[in-house]
Amino acid sequence: MQEKRLGQSQIANGSRTTLYTLGASTTAIFKTIIITNTTDTDASISIWDIKDGDSYGDDNAILKDLNVPANDFVQIITYLIQDTEGDTLQAEAGTATAITINAYGAEI
Repeated sequence: MQEKRLGQSQIANGSRTTLYTLGASTTAIFKTIIITNTTDTDASISIWDIKDGDSYGDDNAILKDLNVPANDFVQIITYLIQDTEGDTLQAEAGTATAITINAYGAEI
């Protein structure tokens, strides 16, 4: 098992950003997701766990329109497993260039 940062991105407003895509012969376990608001204004974020072959929607939402206070962060402790090639972790911000996400865990 190799623990590492599985994804990092500044999230765009109004369009989904893929933070991580699971490769072949791999299982990923997300343990911590740190969501940072880098602006002076509150911002919102949504995150989805999209299983390969699933369509994007509320049924695979992890967070929906979570408010992140100005110049602050939210730390999510989780045990999210992705085990099918092509599974993705995706995010969308409600405010342009306000949110940066770092996702940490392990690949097996």
